[in-house]
Amino acid sequence: MKILVTGGGTGGHIYPALSFVDYVKEIDPTAEFLYIGATRGLENKIVPPTGIPFKTLEIQGFKRKLSFDNVKTIQLFMKSYYAAKKIIKEFQPDVVIGTGGYVSGAVVFAAAKLKIPTIIHEQNSIPGMTNKFLSRYVDKIAICFPDVASFFPKEKTILTGNPRGQEVVTVEKSAILSEFGLDPAKKTVVLF
Repeated sequence: MKILVTGGGTGGHIYPALSFVDYVKEIDPTAEFLYIGATRGLENKIVPPTGIPFKTLEIQGFKRKLSFDNVKTIQLFMKSYYAAKKIIKEFQPDVVIGTGGYVSGAVVFAAAKLKIPTIIHEQNSIPGMTNKFLSRYVDKIAICFPDVASFFPKEKTILTGNPRGQEVVTVEKSAILSEFGLDPAKKTVVLF
């Protein structure tokens, strides 16, 4: 199976995608992956060390107010859309999964137009602009919180949880504390 994964901008989009990749690799070690991120996104630092083949697109987000930058955003989206179509045709994935961020908009939209099965994953209780846009075009929408279902078409939406959250539950607590030089015998509070 060949799976194209896309998402970026923040760790909240990137880490669930990587957790999903790790999960699939456990089930099917022969699965092939390609990750597409944004040229200037945080994914450029996080994904390459994992060894997952990685490509980038030049894209940026919309400004929330009236701005000439939004014209450039539309131009970059169209350029990224065509570049994504080319990458998709070369890689020939069985499915494309977007975890959010502007880059996933161009990639998942291109896959949907090429009639490749598409899934988006919404990690938040209020969906991002990209996933709201993509919800009209994708085959399935995975969500983490039941309340977010009201933002998406009911027949496409399924409550799956967050793959990153499930991965974190299995981590050895004392190992993490020791990694940061903390005493596992003492109570620890994490604020972020």
